[in-house]
Amino acid sequence: MTATHPLFRSAQADTNGFKPRAGFRPFGLAEAESTLGARFREVALRRGGATALVCGETRISYEELLQRAEGTAAKLCSQLGRAGGILGVCLPSGLQTIETMLGALLGGFGYFCIDPLLPKRQIAELVDAAGVLAVAGGEPGI
Repeated sequence: MTATHPLFRSAQADTNGFKPRAGFRPFGLAEAESTLGARFREVALRRGGATALVCGETRISYEELLQRAEGTAAKLCSQLGRAGGILGVCLPSGLQTIETMLGALLGGFGYFCIDPLLPKRQIAELVDAAGVLAVAGGEPGI
């Protein structure tokens, strides 16, 4: 891959009028082969005290968000095993949801978001259909 040849380009990209924004920089090969969790960790270490999230009156720095997400990752790994599989995330929008999703990625898990306002029966059906290992915030919980 080079800066002018992405790893994947849709067959329709040239015919649908898609043009990258000014300043667009495609990922390098090492970046493209990295995980999202590793990319977040890299950004968080580089940005440290900069604000990563604002939730109401609460502001969280990248450093603090990384620390919280790594704590979640450690908890997930200790409870679910060393990585792999899918975590159901059944939490309302907010800081805890972001921490949980990033924690799953840092721990080597995927995640599946579930609307916590759905009826419990529907949540159970989604959990079963997705084959999740556990559900954060819903039944059965972590």
